[in-house]
Amino acid sequence: MIIVFTIFFALFLWVVARVTSIALVIKEVRRANWKEWINIIVGFLKKRAERKVFYTFMATEAALAGIIPQLLGVYISIHSADKEITFWGYLSQNSEWLSFGIAMLIAVGYYLYLWNSNKRKPEELRKLVEACSLIDEEFNFTPSQKWFEEQNSKQIKNLDKRYSEERNFPFENMDFALASLHITDKFKPLLKEEIERFRDTLRVFIRNTDKDSSYSEISVQCRLLAEKIDSLSGTVTSYLELKDLVSEFLLVFKNFYYSHEDKNDIRIKGDSIRDDGYALQKVLSNSWIEFKKCHTIMVTGVAGTGKSHLIGDMVTQRKRIHEPSILLLGQHFTLSSDPLSQIRELLDIKCKKEKLLTQLNNYGRRIGEPVVIFIDAINEGAGEELWSKFLLAFLQEIESCEYLRLVISFRISDRKNWFYDIAHNPAYAVYQHHGFKGYEREACEYMFSSFGIEQPTWPIYGEEFSNPLFLIKYCRNHERSHRPLVFTNFWTTLLEYCDDTNHEIAIDFKYNEAQNLVIKALRSVAELMVTAGSRWNLEYQVVMMRLAQDAQYTKAPNEFFELLIDEGLLRTELYNGTTYVNFGFERLGDYFIAEYMISKLPASQWLDYHWGNLSEPLAILIPMTKDTELIELVEKKDKDKAFQAFINSSVWRDIFTKKGQELIHRIKDTKEYSLLFEIILSCPYRTDETSNGFTLYDVLWNLSMVQRDEIWTVFISDPWAHGKQLMDLARWGCEASVDTLKSIDNQIARACLETLIWGLATTWRELRDYITHAIVNILTQHKNLLLPLLEKYSFVNDPYIQERLWCAIYGVLLLMQDRESCCTTAKWVYDNVFIQKCVPEHVLVRDYACNIVELGLSYGLDVAIDKKSIHVPFTDGSLPEIPSNDEITAKYDRDWKTIPENERDVYRAQHSILSSMAPNHGVRSYGDFGRYVFESNLGAFGENIEMLSNWAIHMIFEEYGYDPSVFVHFDKNNASYNRSHSKIERIGKKYQWIAMYRIMARMMDKYPEKDWSNEWSVPVQRARTIDPTIYPRRKSLHHQSKYKLPNFDISRPKSDVKWLKAWKNMPRIREYVLITDENGIEWVNLFSYSKFVHEPNDDKSPIRDLWTFIQAYIVNKEDLSTVCDNLYNVGIEGRSFHENSDIYNIFTREFYWSSIYMQVVSDEYHKKIPFSVGHKIFDGIIIEPAYLQYTLSTDDDISSEDSVNLLMPNEWLFKGLQLRFSNDTGVWVNGKNEIVVLDNYMYSSGHSALFVRKDFLLEYLKTNGKTMFWPILTERMIRYPKDIGANHAQNGGYAYMDNKGFIHQKIRNYEPSDFVRRYSSIKKLFSKKISAMLLWLHQHHLVWLPKNKKIKLYYGMDDIHTINFGSGILSKNESVNISEWLKELGEDSEITKKE
Repeated sequence: MIIVFTIFFALFLWVVARVTSIALVIKEVRRANWKEWINIIVGFLKKRAERKVFYTFMATEAALAGIIPQLLGVYISIHSADKEITFWGYLSQNSEWLSFGIAMLIAVGYYLYLWNSNKRKPEELRKLVEACSLIDEEFNFTPSQKWFEEQNSKQIKNLDKRYSEERNFPFENMDFALASLHITDKFKPLLKEEIERFRDTLRVFIRNTDKDSSYSEISVQCRLLAEKIDSLSGTVTSYLELKDLVSEFLLVFKNFYYSHEDKNDIRIKGDSIRDDGYALQKVLSNSWIEFKKCHTIMVTGVAGTGKSHLIGDMVTQRKRIHEPSILLLGQHFTLSSDPLSQIRELLDIKCKKEKLLTQLNNYGRRIGEPVVIFIDAINEGAGEELWSKFLLAFLQEIESCEYLRLVISFRISDRKNWFYDIAHNPAYAVYQHHGFKGYEREACEYMFSSFGIEQPTWPIYGEEFSNPLFLIKYCRNHERSHRPLVFTNFWTTLLEYCDDTNHEIAIDFKYNEAQNLVIKALRSVAELMVTAGSRWNLEYQVVMMRLAQDAQYTKAPNEFFELLIDEGLLRTELYNGTTYVNFGFERLGDYFIAEYMISKLPASQWLDYHWGNLSEPLAILIPMTKDTELIELVEKKDKDKAFQAFINSSVWRDIFTKKGQELIHRIKDTKEYSLLFEIILSCPYRTDETSNGFTLYDVLWNLSMVQRDEIWTVFISDPWAHGKQLMDLARWGCEASVDTLKSIDNQIARACLETLIWGLATTWRELRDYITHAIVNILTQHKNLLLPLLEKYSFVNDPYIQERLWCAIYGVLLLMQDRESCCTTAKWVYDNVFIQKCVPEHVLVRDYACNIVELGLSYGLDVAIDKKSIHVPFTDGSLPEIPSNDEITAKYDRDWKTIPENERDVYRAQHSILSSMAPNHGVRSYGDFGRYVFESNLGAFGENIEMLSNWAIHMIFEEYGYDPSVFVHFDKNNASYNRSHSKIERIGKKYQWIAMYRIMARMMDKYPEKDWSNEWSVPVQRARTIDPTIYPRRKSLHHQSKYKLPNFDISRPKSDVKWLKAWKNMPRIREYVLITDENGIEWVNLFSYSKFVHEPNDDKSPIRDLWTFIQAYIVNKEDLSTVCDNLYNVGIEGRSFHENSDIYNIFTREFYWSSIYMQVVSDEYHKKIPFSVGHKIFDGIIIEPAYLQYTLSTDDDISSEDSVNLLMPNEWLFKGLQLRFSNDTGVWVNGKNEIVVLDNYMYSSGHSALFVRKDFLLEYLKTNGKTMFWPILTERMIRYPKDIGANHAQNGGYAYMDNKGFIHQKIRNYEPSDFVRRYSSIKKLFSKKISAMLLWLHQHHLVWLPKNKKIKLYYGMDDIHTINFGSGILSKNESVNISEWLKELGEDSEITKKE
């Protein structure tokens, strides 16, 4: 039976092989034409002989596997008398070994067969493998990473113009969007910083209020919230719960904050909790966090907002990190079948549709992350008709697969169709995409740059520029036409847009471009809308009938219409089974409809709202077509609408008609200042001088500071209203390119500058800082305007404006490095300020004026200057009669109970100045400004601070004329308890700053010879804030980084203890200090802090840190060996070696030459330092640091969200290599304009480090007999995420560079070995025992100990500073002075034996 079965099985295999072979042939034949049929059949017949060999081989193998094992038994028969005994005996006692041997024999035989076949004809094996793959694909679907990437690449190409990887303006929430598509927690690194900051803030608050019973309840709340943060599980639910808890806590804390009795105390302790809490609440409120709970996310938005680009970018981002995605386009879906069946067909997969999702889900389960299916624009193709039937079932199928996610996008509009209902259904996770809204300026700059277009010479962007489709098309047209981006009205912009589109379509459809069919078609659509009486109900068939006439030359009106849709000029919407047509952009339709109405309808119908709000386009088109204003033509009932349209449209008006100018003069004469300023700020650079920036001088110059603040400062200090217009101008001025600014006409530049100068009066600190940088940036490219503006505005009667204007002028001169400009300006300043004795009594204004003259002198100003005249004192320093505390109280303070209700707000505004100005230990409860700013800046002069505060209060009310009734609403709404500059300050606080700077100037005059060496800073340095020579938001130069951390893995060895001790296992120091760039140029690292971090995903595993601190010094060659020996033997454990401290409030371009630099950057602290290590000081060895550290905090310059930390070459390097500042921050060049020194972060946004060219450095060192060395310190640290402490081990030594540029190093471990540690502990134990014994002998009068020795033995040296020397083991007459004791300790240490 076994033999029969084996033979039958062999025949079966033969039949299967034949059938499979024939099936493959048929498959190939079905795909081929008749000529290929013949070739295939001939080839098949030729291969029959070869296949016989294969069949013979298979039969042999079958015999080996099935027959032979049965024949290996031994038949034994024994005959004895009448009995016969028969049995089978197997040769092998273990059948498994026999089976294994036969299997091996089969495998070897099959291998030899394949090897022999492949050797003769290698293509046979390849075809066999391909055939197997084809069979597998016919019945199964097995996705792979390669398959996903190929599908993604194909479909991204199908997106065509809708997605460009090269022109990809970053989506703000992209990281959160991608994290929402993961199963594992990818939000943790995005939330970590805010969560940890808030948790740490809570802990600090708890510690600071632990012993204050008034904080007990809120401290409990803080502790519970901190514990909740520590126990975060990393799930979506935990993040959402934390968001709710933080929101509830902030509400409770807010009530506690405002009800607490000690306002100053709660401000100091509680402000950071509020700030950090609201920051955490904001980041936790990101909608993508909640989306992670859903298997399906819907992306919606109006036409052209970039939904397809967002989808394409998400797929691309996932592809880069090899995460599986499938991208499909809605336009490819039809009504032929359900979506899942069509997906299978679109992907060219033959398996069953149910198995498709199963296989994708299995793939996701295998890799541990979901497969994401993206379907873009489901409103296209079959659209609503398909998806309204199948979407719910499709979503349920996706929901049933744990490792599948779905992202779909579709367009919505104001029309309430099925897609609109889905987008507004709270049951779905829906993200509303708004394109570049809120980031118009940044998006325009990015796109203009990516298309190679210069930034526009006008800082204004319409709302259409937030639409990616419009912006990209706009840029592409300008790129093609090389048309300059100049200021024009929006109608002209639209016509240019349509002309460029017409040019492209004319090429595709081969019609005469002059026919301008695009504009003709749009005008026809506008006409049809007006004729139909509505712009929302224009049916597709009606439009196509009209286009058949208008676009008859195209021979394909349908395709022409589709191109208009592709270009975003028109769009279609399906509603209740009917297709409607509308304009792609609403304002595009507004203008074309308005154009038609002006030409065809009476003025009485223009402002009817059947077609939307057309007031703005009418107000722009009528002056262009009829040379008058809209208000002249409309009926009386529409005059108000027309007047407001005139105001609103002014942003797009360069000139006004005669009637328009009359309107503006009427506004000015009636002192409707808010309307006038709105018109001016909407376009301050326009040609019309009745309404541009020059008009502000006529309106504002003759006013007092209070009058100006009432009508102007309050107006521009509102960031949600007209302050935004000024901010747009300021940010444009800050960030416009050099080429753009140079191309601006002088009149435009001056109009912008004069507007910005008046804007310096604002109390919106962020705007004021931006304006300062903008003035500097514009003036640097228009230096011929510098002196005229200084002459015109230098003595304006607002010290706030004066201060920043002089600061900006000084900054421009520093940046230009132009001898002629510096000397000319310095001469004017000297003649008109110092010779005329018109020195403003403002500590900063006169400092800038003095420095301008000093700068001119440094450039060789050829004028006889009395240097005493440009230094303090400028007055006799005498103080006026200052009101007493009682007089201040009697005049300005009132009993709250006696104040009528309607006067209380006014009194609050007045009292806020009294309380804010109160210093510490005064009669009034101190205010933050009075204590931490006013007293801090003036306390060192030795005057009575409270009397100076009274002088300031008197100055504010009596001299400056502050009127609380005028500013009550503004100051009430902008009250801040910030001791320094808040975001928007009270007008009263503006006057407080002005008064303080004036008093500081008077104090400098009174004490001109005061020595400031013992103070932490000089008064001018304290008073300074912004640095006009460095713009914190200036983009990096985007060069390739010169420095990359060495490739190094700190995850091994796995044992934390072993890793902590493996101090030799680290990158070589040479890899840190010598760098070769892409051009082969060698650089030397002068300063860097490099850190490796290995942070596991879970919160239980420890985090490993390995940091290396590099700082370079030079020393005389003969002293190198002493320095190196001591660095190695003594060591610098705990960063105990000298480090140059940060330098604040000196402008970057003041380094190396100015008097304030000489005062602050001293030899003994920054430039020439005696070498010392441990407790050893070598006065004869001087080391010179190679770097300086400049810092500008966000408190000093609010135009930046981050502080500026700039690494700079030290003075010996700057002067020794004859360097100068380049035009780029953080780069220093030589006389040949070669880069010699650079801050790598400023240069490339790379790792922070300071580099110098090695060849130039070596030449300097050789010439001057110096050697460069680096005291090396590295540390390994192991810490746990939720623990405060950490285990760490340091090692260090030195490295130096020889005269050939080679690096030598020697490093040791600072941690003692186990033997040394045990020896020390034993030695310490014996020492304690001996000390105890000696003290016992002394107490029993067996030995006599000197008192100093007795103290040392009793207390030990570690606790010597805590000893009460008047008590304890010393008698009263043994009381000792600690300094004498320390001096005598070494001398008096003998033990005398008692006789």
